[in-house]
Amino acid sequence: MAPGKQKHKVVVARQIPSEGLSLLKEAADLDLIIYPEPEDKVCDREWLLKNIHGAEGVALTLTEKVDEEFLDKAGPSLKVVSTMSAGFDHIDIGALKKRNIRLGVTPDVLTDAVADLGVLLVLAAMRRAGEAIRLVQEDRWPVTPWSPEMLWGPSLSKATVGFLGFGRISQALLLRLLPFGISRAIYTTSPTWLPTFFLFRSLRTALPSLSSRRETDADEVFLARMKKTAVLVNIARGPIVDNKALEAALKEEKIWGAGLDVVEGEPNVKGSEGLGKLPRCVIFPDAAGKKGVKRSRSDLAADEPGEGLTSPLEHGAYFIRGDLHEDGK
Repeated sequence: MAPGKQKHKVVVARQIPSEGLSLLKEAADLDLIIYPEPEDKVCDREWLLKNIHGAEGVALTLTEKVDEEFLDKAGPSLKVVSTMSAGFDHIDIGALKKRNIRLGVTPDVLTDAVADLGVLLVLAAMRRAGEAIRLVQEDRWPVTPWSPEMLWGPSLSKATVGFLGFGRISQALLLRLLPFGISRAIYTTSPTWLPTFFLFRSLRTALPSLSSRRETDADEVFLARMKKTAVLVNIARGPIVDNKALEAALKEEKIWGAGLDVVEGEPNVKGSEGLGKLPRCVIFPDAAGKKGVKRSRSDLAADEPGEGLTSPLEHGAYFIRGDLHEDGK
């Protein structure tokens, strides 16, 4: 940096992995303000609002909410918000648009990790993995008589796989399912930035008949159109699936099972009630993005302030500009 040139204030609202912090620290023209608590501590809102004033960029995660209050505290100097996530439900897109603030997200880096977990959830739900694991952990295996249909479940072989949204993750997931001998894949198309929603053995009727329905509306009517041997998997966003409708469908055996990496209302999901206690509902604690992606997702570096923070990921930076609609479309 040239002598006397003013540094650009950047707030890092979480102790992201060292690889990402190193990239920021190597930029001589940045004045870094880093949240001092350990990585497992959520950034204190009061600390963030106090330190964000005058910042030109901020790097944060899903736990930090960017709303009108946040942006008012930051002031007109803020040029970019960069989040270590593919999703941006925690960010008021309309508020960014009004202020012409750019948003950086990390979409591509999660593709393989989420697709891998999608396969795991399919198999776990089909083959009743949750029930089998509890049988051993609760010492019930020695006293459970063997029977021909003990822990029986449907097979992926010759199955039909359906996708709502056929972006990067759905395509990667399909490639992983092909060796299992599925018979066909049916899907609806959507812009690749939309959440991927995965359904297994999904519909009694032709999939195009769902084209008028919102992809965020897997409700009682939607679930009623699935086969009794169907397995539903959600690796997108929790609100896509109606929890109560899914719970009823599983209890009444209208569908075979479910595998959920995301659940509406998370993390306030208990294993002793609702979907959490159903034997054929396998729930992961939003873990799809945790495999081999820590370094790539945290590689947040600084570009010129007019361009904002960038994300030098394996597939390049991705920015949502000011022309994005408030509802994310």
